[in-house]
Amino acid sequence: MNGHNGDSSGANKNSSNTSIHLYAEFLKNIGTVSIQAHLPTVSNNATKATLSASHHQFNLSHDGEFVSIQLPTRVSHDINQATLTIPAAPSKDLSFRLKVEEKPSGNELRRNGISNAENIMPWMASDLTPETEMYCAYCGSKLIGRGSVKRWKDLPSEGWAEMMDLWHCHKPHEPNGRENSGGVSRGIGGESKLAIEIGVGLVSPLDLIFATDDCMGIEPIDTPTTEAYTIQCCRCHAPMGSHGSGTEHSYRIRKSRLSVSLSLGHPSVSYPLEQWLVGYIVQAAEFEGVQRFTVSSPAMTPRSLKLWIFNSDITISSSEAHEGRYCRVLKLLWQDCEVERSKTSELSRAGLSESDIELPEIDQLHELLKTSATLLPDPARKLGHWNVALLQRFSQGDGLN
Repeated sequence: MNGHNGDSSGANKNSSNTSIHLYAEFLKNIGTVSIQAHLPTVSNNATKATLSASHHQFNLSHDGEFVSIQLPTRVSHDINQATLTIPAAPSKDLSFRLKVEEKPSGNELRRNGISNAENIMPWMASDLTPETEMYCAYCGSKLIGRGSVKRWKDLPSEGWAEMMDLWHCHKPHEPNGRENSGGVSRGIGGESKLAIEIGVGLVSPLDLIFATDDCMGIEPIDTPTTEAYTIQCCRCHAPMGSHGSGTEHSYRIRKSRLSVSLSLGHPSVSYPLEQWLVGYIVQAAEFEGVQRFTVSSPAMTPRSLKLWIFNSDITISSSEAHEGRYCRVLKLLWQDCEVERSKTSELSRAGLSESDIELPEIDQLHELLKTSATLLPDPARKLGHWNVALLQRFSQGDGLN
């Protein structure tokens, strides 16, 4: 996970095989940092918890081990004691709640995400220019040359056609009472085809769509195993995406498969699949006004997931993260479940309280959900029958311009 500079002292003191687990969350709504510590043995008189002089680092020593984490934000200097009180009753699980500074500096606001709570999705149309160049993220082979795409256009949100069908009172009507099933004749139905133009790139949160003439270094996969990936990089044969819907003259390339240089002299960058998927889930929640989703694969694989957004935007730090540093995350509850295929519009299911998402990367998402639990102490990894996961979000610290 991406880290940011804070107290450098102690950042390298964490032992990779330590059995002490520290975890902290910044609770913005109550202006508090909540800290949990899980110990291998119960606390004793020698167990000690301290703050650094800058109040930006939490340290804990127990039975000869020492672990520190950088806190998600600076805690109040009104907390005068350098040493925090350990509960008298011996326990493997300790918790602390510390007030944060009442008026954080501008840098502090940017650090913990208060100043930018929006859902950041890189490489939308406003970010891209005719000088943008794109490469395979795996081997660096050039796929889109500078000047190949003159204009970039954002596509509507993926649920817009279904919303038009659902909100029929706002749906445009054909003159003289003529209606076309699904609104296709007016270009509002889910089956409407995109107009592909040479020199124009179409942009969605997870994909970029190009005319084939604007691309290089891409070839069809001889025997694709899924419709989501039918094209590949010519050099390294990494799957890149698929042919555009309804036409063989366009390519739909997944952003997670690309490395992008936004303009001449700008270094190319790529981002982990985790951040792309989280941004997409948060955007779906904001657009549809729901917090619960059933995630399935368009390939009709047996795996399906139930997701419940517990907190869409928190800043955490963990001794299991890179050098105990902090990051912006989505906190999710999740379960494996049976595949559910609704016969009705996904936006009308369950009275709009729950929705469906199709992701070809469902296996990778499942693995990310499982492995992210290592950021949490053992007692915090379950909530009733739900598993708890922390997935990293895009933030201002990711070098986004």
